Amino acid sequence: MKIVCEFCDYEEMMGFAGNLLQREGPAQAAKDTGQKAQKESPGKLEPEDVEIPKGDPEPAREEITYTLTDVRAKLAELQKSGKREQVKGLLADFGASKLSEVPEEKYAELMQKAGEL
Repeated sequence: MKIVCEFCDYEEMMGFAGNLLQREGPAQAAKDTGQKAQKESPGKLEPEDVEIPKGDPEPAREEITYTLTDVRAKLAELQKSGKREQVKGLLADFGASKLSEVPEEKYAELMQKAGEL
């Protein structure tokens, strides 16, 4: 379960916390501080209860950094599964005959292509 509370100021937050500590329960504490109380039936949400995030709907993708060890492990796994020739061809696509000849900045691209095999 996840509960999110939003307050306009510090005093409103402290009032809410005080009401919780008095064991009145979260529904009564929310009413006392002017906040919306959560409905008793957790499965039903009213449109005003749902907060729609604003801004870019697609989260920014983080660039993953791979090490030589990561790439070597992936390629070894592919070779063990019988894809030795495909791995050699993949290295050749990067102008290399062995992994140590592939530049570090190409590891992410190499890992992506290896994942497609």
